[in-house]
Amino acid sequence: MAKERKFVIANNHKWAYLRYGKGEPLVILHGYLATADFFVPVANLLKDSFELIIPDLPGNGFTPKLKNNTYKNIALELAGFTKAIGLDKFILFGFSMGGAVALEYSLNNPKAVTSLIVQSGVWRPKALPLDLERRKLNFYSYRKILDFLRKKPVLDKIFTKVLEKMGPDNQKLLATYQEEIFEALTNTDIAGNQELFNSLQKVESNTRIKDLAVKPLLIVGEYDGVIVLQETLDLAELIKNEATVIVMGQGHHMMFTAPEKLALAIKTFAASGGKAIAEGFHWW
Repeated sequence: MAKERKFVIANNHKWAYLRYGKGEPLVILHGYLATADFFVPVANLLKDSFELIIPDLPGNGFTPKLKNNTYKNIALELAGFTKAIGLDKFILFGFSMGGAVALEYSLNNPKAVTSLIVQSGVWRPKALPLDLERRKLNFYSYRKILDFLRKKPVLDKIFTKVLEKMGPDNQKLLATYQEEIFEALTNTDIAGNQELFNSLQKVESNTRIKDLAVKPLLIVGEYDGVIVLQETLDLAELIKNEATVIVMGQGHHMMFTAPEKLALAIKTFAASGGKAIAEGFHWW
């Protein structure tokens, strides 16, 4: 079930976010067509070690889209958001599309990020598979169904079919996290996310990414079918990163299917200031 949001105005834009836990601040950026609630299973495992700040990124959840809702502009506005809630330095985690935002933010604000962790981040145009474009087109063709669901918020067979078209990892994920996924889809700004997706197809951070001041921990699932394993390995080679971990037997949505493993990797790396990695993983 969705957690209660906090709200703040930054640069005349309203941001919705979750904030709880205690310890060093850890900002978590969710992926495409998602909300902050997607990372509650992981955050709940970290709340005794970190203060979790998880915003709904613009155009998703309860944060309205930006006038120009590109990943670069979201990264720019993220600086205003963190300042508005009193954060000067923090650990930054980005997943998938949120990984593109995290990388861009870190390039622009190197002194603000104490540790950087990216799971299956988008960092070059070829990272996005062609079938994701087809799924996007399927999603927009369901505009009328989504409008119906907004008026009648029930978890029924129609909603299940919409989710299946979006290609989640498995039926267990659907059964366990229906409410979170339902809220994400019914609060999605369709035009804003189309604009965001188009900007990711032209992602430019790869031209500067080798100059990252903070060398990140990169995490990827062995069977990631969205941002495939080789994309993360190529990124690691380019930036000469701190460490890369392959989570065996896992796909893209590890925050749902393996929250304990994802939380352990984040906690060990972040708590050590980027100097330690957790045991029990396949390190590349």
